[in-house]
Amino acid sequence: MQFARYLVPAFLGLVMMLPDAHATEESVTLATRTGSLRGTLSLADSPAPGPVVLLIAGSGPTDRDGNNSLLPGRNDHLKLLAEALSSGGISSLRYDKRGVAQSVLAAGREDDLRLETYVDDAVGWAKLIKNESRFSSLTVIGHSEGSLIGMIATQRIAAAGFVSLAGPGRAAPAIIREQLRGAPNLAGRADRILVELEAGRTTDSIPPELQSLFRPSVQPYLISWFHYDPAKEIAKITIPILIVQGSTDRQVSVEDARHLRQGGQDTLYILGRSIAQGRRVGVASALGISAGSVVHTLAAALGLSAVLATSASAFLVLKVVGAVYLVYLGVRMLITRTAAFGATDLADSVDTWTAFRQGMLTNVLNPKVALFFLALMPQFIDPDSPTKVGAFLVLGLTFLTTGTVWCLVLALGASRVRSFFAGRPRALRGLSQASGALFIVLGLRLAASKQ
Repeated sequence: MQFARYLVPAFLGLVMMLPDAHATEESVTLATRTGSLRGTLSLADSPAPGPVVLLIAGSGPTDRDGNNSLLPGRNDHLKLLAEALSSGGISSLRYDKRGVAQSVLAAGREDDLRLETYVDDAVGWAKLIKNESRFSSLTVIGHSEGSLIGMIATQRIAAAGFVSLAGPGRAAPAIIREQLRGAPNLAGRADRILVELEAGRTTDSIPPELQSLFRPSVQPYLISWFHYDPAKEIAKITIPILIVQGSTDRQVSVEDARHLRQGGQDTLYILGRSIAQGRRVGVASALGISAGSVVHTLAAALGLSAVLATSASAFLVLKVVGAVYLVYLGVRMLITRTAAFGATDLADSVDTWTAFRQGMLTNVLNPKVALFFLALMPQFIDPDSPTKVGAFLVLGLTFLTTGTVWCLVLALGASRVRSFFAGRPRALRGLSQASGALFIVLGLRLAASKQ
């Protein structure tokens, strides 16, 4: 897969403000049920067919260049990104959201708008450019709320990769509650409204101070938005993923990036072990995965992970070994004789050390985790710092601490599901076999992943 190779110089180009971005721009139109959407196709000065990126803007009335009409001045961040991509030989398409700038006539009624409307728009644009013979592959880049839209849209199109730029890693209600903590006089009243919306119910009891956020006409959209958890949606994506997050973002934190990272194989692995084999095995597996993250942190700090980013052979070897190990664990769980197991026998079939070791190996042998640490952590470290290795280790320890807490919460919560089936051997056997099948699927998905 070529997208990562192209995107890295493109992002570096953006940071360094590379001059002379050679691109030819074309105006493009997408017909929708409520009207036409307008966009700009920036064609890189490179041999065709070449890669193309679909840029999806964030929340609010944001135009194709990344400017929000509710904020003073222009920042043109999407336009600058398109120019940087062009400098790296990548074409791109960016567009005005419906109801904004030249797409204003496609707005429709606010109470008819849903998050899925924006997803349909993104899918429509993706299909439009995928039908172009000038392009060899499509990568989707979503910023802020556009990250979630891109995650969902990517599941419906054959994209080569997905990039999340400052994308929230938690469901929207949690973020809204966090942002309102600084206004205690509003937080309690907002929470009561959020509870109703999370349950899928609109409400007319909106205080004047909260009308702009929860006005009746926007509530159907909020209900549709609240339905999605970014960590769960990103776990459904099987193509290569790049998560980019700044450390000074006031709305989306580094913790959100970690939530997106945890939405993948590790989460499913912990859930499977905890549900099938109980709390003790689940906790040991979670701690093993955290130990694997220690290995990846050290490898990134010492520069060893860079080998995986530059060597296709090293990536392939580690990927195959990791995939085979996951399939092996899955097959073991499928063929284990569980017919006579009671509520505790199945859990006792795996000792704590074995569960810890297996969890650690599944994490260490996943090259995608290594590339995650290599891609994310340098964003927060001064390249000219004389203590880069120490900074890597401190940042890694921060990720390790928060990640371990999250993994333990998963393990403890999932093990409660198993407790429900106590005394039901046939159900326990089914859980074990389902977990085994899940590990096999994870192994096959890892085997199919690309650098």
